Amino acid sequence: MHIAQFIHRYPPALGGAEAYTARLCKHLAAANHRVDVWTSTAHELCELWSAPKTGSSTNRPESPSGERDANLHVTRFPPVYFSGRRYLLKALSLLPSRPWQCLTTPCNPVS
Repeated sequence: MHIAQFIHRYPPALGGAEAYTARLCKHLAAANHRVDVWTSTAHELCELWSAPKTGSSTNRPESPSGERDANLHVTRFPPVYFSGRRYLLKALSLLPSRPWQCLTTPCNPVS
């Protein structure tokens, strides 16, 4: 079976959801399932909403990168930062389309 996992952060980022997802994906890959994980390059939660401080993003890719381990493939995408993001997303979330409102929730990070 081919399984896709989408998560905000993935190890080496530390956290409960991250550790659980890593264990689950490794277990599924060991059972000969093909597992694709799509995640962000953020290591700290604050990096989902604002750009990392200078110097802290060394050795981090600026574009999608792949990590492959047998049946487990991790692809990382950088969060999107631009000034006024919160206000733009809030304005767009007021449009009368439920699917569009779900995609433009202002508190959500964008990758």
